[in-house]
This record gives sequence, C-alpha cells and structure tokens, in this order.
Amino acid sequence: MKTANTKLYRCSRLLALGALLLSAVPTLSLASGGSNSDTLRLRVHDVIGTSGGRTIVIVRTYAPRDIEQGQICLLVPPSPTTGLPTLDAVRGARIFGAAGDAIGVTSVESFPDGQRVTATFSSASATINNVEGTMVAIELTLADSAAVGANPEVSIDLDETFLIDAQGIALTVIPRPGDLTIRDAGAPFLMALEGDKVLPGEFVELDVTTFEPFTAASGQIALVYDPAVLIGPPVVAFDARHGNVAITTDASIPGLLFIAFTSPEASFNSVPGKILNIQLQSAAGAPVGSVSAIDFDLAQTFFFRADGSVLPVELGGGEVEFR
Repeated sequence: MKTANTKLYRCSRLLALGALLLSAVPTLSLASGGSNSDTLRLRVHDVIGTSGGRTIVIVRTYAPRDIEQGQICLLVPPSPTTGLPTLDAVRGARIFGAAGDAIGVTSVESFPDGQRVTATFSSASATINNVEGTMVAIELTLADSAAVGANPEVSIDLDETFLIDAQGIALTVIPRPGDLTIRDAGAPFLMALEGDKVLPGEFVELDVTTFEPFTAASGQIALVYDPAVLIGPPVVAFDARHGNVAITTDASIPGLLFIAFTSPEASFNSVPGKILNIQLQSAAGAPVGSVSAIDFDLAQTFFFRADGSVLPVELGGGEVEFR
C-alpha cells in the first residue's frame, strides 16, 4: 500500500503520545527475534460494518506470550469504487491482559493511498496476551462514503508495528491480513462456525465466530452434528473478553447440542471474534479423508436484545476434516 510519497510518513502523532505512555518503562534489550520462541503471529480478524456505522477490528494471536508494551499499525485502503477514505474515525481500543492494567492510545492518519490506524499500549504487569486469542480490539467509525459491497484488505504495517515481551525481547511479528466488508445496513449480522482438521480419535475444536459487534441479552445456539463421528460430552467455554455471559449446555440428545446464554449487561458479543469454543472427541474409526458437517439448527438458534426483540443473524456452518 505504501508509495514513495507516503513511505516517508510515520505514525508521528501517536508515537509522541506513545513515548509518554511508555516513558515509565525501563530501557529494554532488543533481541533479533529470529528464533521461533521470539516470534508471534498476529492476525487481523475479518470484520464487517456498514457505511457510517461503528465496528471493531480485532487483532488476535495464536499463542500466549506476555507482552509489556507495543504498537500495532493497520493499513486500510480507500474505497475501491470511489477512492474516498474507508474510515471516518478511530474511537479507541481495548487491550486484553490478565491484570487488566493495560492502557493505550489510538489515532488514524490519512494518506493519498489510504489510512493508517495505530494503537500504542503498555502494561505495568506485562500480562498483555497472557492468553492467546483476542489481544487488541480497535473501535472504528466507517465513513459515510464507504461503498456497500466493498471488501478492502486490512493489513499490518510491519514498519510501524512492534511488540516487547516481559523479558524485554523485541518479538518478530508474523502478520496475516483480514478483510473489511461493507454490508448493507438492512442485511443481518453474520455468525459462522469454524471447523477443524484432525486425525481420527483426536479432539475437535470448533469456534463460534462473529465479525462485528451486536449485543444480545439472551439467546440460544443449537448445533447439529453426526454423533457417530463426534462422540462424548462436549466441553463449551465462552471467552470473557467478548462479554459478561453465563451459559448452560444440553447434549442429552445425540447429535444435538444446545447452548443457552444470558447476559445481564447485554454484552454478549460486545467485542466480536471467536466468542465460543466447543471441544468434542472424534471417533477413532472416522475414515481418513472424510468430511463431517456441523451446522446451526436454524429453528432453534436465536438471539434477543435487552428489550426482547429478535436480532437478525445469518448463520453459517462448518465441517471437520479427517487427515
């Protein structure tokens, strides 16, 4: 996305703020980050939003690694149809860590070839990303001119991104971009089920995933699967980074799993992403090369707002592939 003209621009405003934010941190030794132990994969989670609407971009990890301070810069191209900016404003960020002491500042800068969104952060306890998954959630307002149907790629600017772990090691970031989809304001929200690839007899991990915030006070998720392929009692966990939620499960009918939830603050999915994890053991006799579908039961899956009205949610199933 960078050109000769824009490459000279840096996140100067935010770096100045970041210097104040991180000034209390001692001088750190910087390692090369070339070994596997000094690398961290960062993925921009696919995000959906509406023209002029609010959404949240998630940056997630695939492994725990205690982070003391860092900065993440995201590059967002302009609308491919109009050439106008995709974003209107950045509204702040949440940084996730065990101690809850992470603080951060954010900004958005516009250049001829797009925009750069930056979050600079630190944690006195150095516990950011002590659990893998959602590490940074950046809240954005999309521009009114963002064209419906546009699907720009949101990438990580490695020139301006850095992470320092609890031992003062500068980690090598391995980035993976995500897509920003502009949907019609009248279209339903999207929830998908991410499947898994396993050996027969291994545990299968399934993730219920969302792509934009839509808050629910209560509801139920019902999943249908082949009980001859996925066996044993399921283990279900809701990720507290995505809301204050209590769940109950019912797997008394073979091949049908009910997950009911309540959220007194209506904060279910206040932060989108991989909100719910389900583990099931696979049958040792499952044929290698076979695929087993897992779907939402559309008639028995529903979500309610705090006022009791139904949230319109489109559901997409997944599958388990046996290697």
